[in-house]
Amino acid sequence: MRKETRRLVIDAMLAALYFVLSLISIDLGSMKITLVGLPVIVCGLLYGPVDGFIVGILGSFFEQMLKFGFTATTVLWILPAGVRGLMMGLYALKCRGNFTRRGLTIMIVLSALAVTTVNTLVWYIDSRIYHYYTFEIVFGNALVRYATGIVTAIAFSIVTPFIISRLTALRVKKNF
Repeated sequence: MRKETRRLVIDAMLAALYFVLSLISIDLGSMKITLVGLPVIVCGLLYGPVDGFIVGILGSFFEQMLKFGFTATTVLWILPAGVRGLMMGLYALKCRGNFTRRGLTIMIVLSALAVTTVNTLVWYIDSRIYHYYTFEIVFGNALVRYATGIVTAIAFSIVTPFIISRLTALRVKKNF
């Protein structure tokens, strides 16, 4: 199989994994505990910002379409995952694939903070368009959402080096 085709297939599998992980997330109303960021982080680190962005956008798009359908704000709701993939891919380019545990942890936490910020802004825009939540409800529990994002990011930073090392070894072994 050609290298580009293999990469496209892996991107598609990671986007599908994003969707599957979204089905087993814990939704607590204004806060969601989920592992959907992991395939986006891995893709961005292995294949760069474009692939990371695409996997985040596609995975999130599948989730949005199958859970909520297409709405006026669907495009906004898929942006946070794309931002995460873009950030992780840019980090991978900057490091040229030589990640330190500390640097990786900082970057994963920064991407979680960015995702939480963008999600909160999208939630506010969505609530203004559809008139369902007030400013106080959207921003009142933002600190809890940020804390949850940081805890999840730390968990991701523990497992990501292991996943990357295994996939990199497989990629070298299988020549992809």
